[in-house]
Amino acid sequence: MEICYRPIVPGDTDQLIELLMRGRPSITRLSNKFVYTAIIQEALKSKKIFCLVAVKNDNLIGYVFAATDWHRFQRLFILNHPLVALMIIVKEIQRLITRNVAEILRGTKPVISSSNTSLTENYQSKDNQKTIARIIHVGVEETERSKGIASSLYAALRKYLEKEGVTRIEANISEGNFASVRLHERAGWTMVKNPTGYFAFINTSEEKDGNTSLVKSCL
Repeated sequence: MEICYRPIVPGDTDQLIELLMRGRPSITRLSNKFVYTAIIQEALKSKKIFCLVAVKNDNLIGYVFAATDWHRFQRLFILNHPLVALMIIVKEIQRLITRNVAEILRGTKPVISSSNTSLTENYQSKDNQKTIARIIHVGVEETERSKGIASSLYAALRKYLEKEGVTRIEANISEGNFASVRLHERAGWTMVKNPTGYFAFINTSEEKDGNTSLVKSCL
């Protein structure tokens, strides 16, 4: 059965949450139905967050979330969902403590978060932040992986966002997430190594992977 790609609609919510819960926690490093519901609600009503899904036999088998004007989106998300924001902060504090303790026990110097910014700031676009989208989360049903679906989702997203006036897409990839590194490399993104992983970016007009014109829309 042919796979097609489209923006989410309200009727996708339950199926998308189930798919998100089966995957690895990636949105704010939380695997929580409450968090995913809030993200989907924003994607359905906000003009600053986008979600495209891969559909096969009327079933969702993949998704990608992205947001424009990232810092403003984060502030608005915190205001709209304060409980989720508190959960994220607590989880992030726990992660930082665990990582720093592990590095101290290994005898290595902890990475200062600001160093990540200093190494990537020269690569970040000077364009209006409203024309830059940041990848929040991408995932594919486990039984459907290694079939090019994630790459096709990215191609569909680039094509869709270009129509929305977005000129550039960016992503931060955590250290050790080799699957994500390979995905972005195959999709033709520019990769910049930094202490915590990679900073990746691509212009929406670029078609380095050659997939954009081949992606079938469900609409």
